[in-house]
Amino acid sequence: MTTASTTKPFRITKSRGGQISGGGRPKAKGTPSTFSQQILKETLTQMPFTPPVASRKITLSRKAITPSAPSQYACLFQATQNERISLIRKGVPAHDVVVISDEMGITKEKFYHLLRFIRATVNRRIKSDEPLPIDYSERVIGLQKLIGQVEVMVAESGSQEDFNAAHWVAEWLEEPNPALNHAKPAEFMDTIEGQTLVSAVLAQMQSGAYA
Repeated sequence: MTTASTTKPFRITKSRGGQISGGGRPKAKGTPSTFSQQILKETLTQMPFTPPVASRKITLSRKAITPSAPSQYACLFQATQNERISLIRKGVPAHDVVVISDEMGITKEKFYHLLRFIRATVNRRIKSDEPLPIDYSERVIGLQKLIGQVEVMVAESGSQEDFNAAHWVAEWLEEPNPALNHAKPAEFMDTIEGQTLVSAVLAQMQSGAYA
């Protein structure tokens, strides 16, 4: 895959009207609290802040996330692989699809398209209050982990105030990215390998490797 040579450090800026353009920042709409608190309480423990690994020098100033109240997105990003696997096996509550899409500022239908979900499958499980299948749960947790990664990056930059990571991710996923041969990151979100690739692009943006 060919990557762009132009480098620019990851940054969050506030555009006129609070709209996102590229690396812009939207106004906050509430506090993210999407994943089932019960499941997280049973599975996740308080973890020390660990910044994302990058092969190049981080260009942002380092500030740790306040350990007393990390968001659920940040908890998922900072969790161990075994902890995330446990959550996946338990299954994400189907209703979380509604909550996450609302916090991202997108429709439920767009959420289905983003993760390549079958509408009837999810709607049926929402109605019967069942967890999502394992493969669906894995994709949802991967998306939440991505949002958590952005929260950590912004916390490191010291510009966390009035920042809504879920909204930012929703906008960023739809923008053609030079690191992906100008494809949209959204095109890779339906597989775990694709989500891993998108996560790596975010980390390299933070290090200044990509625009």
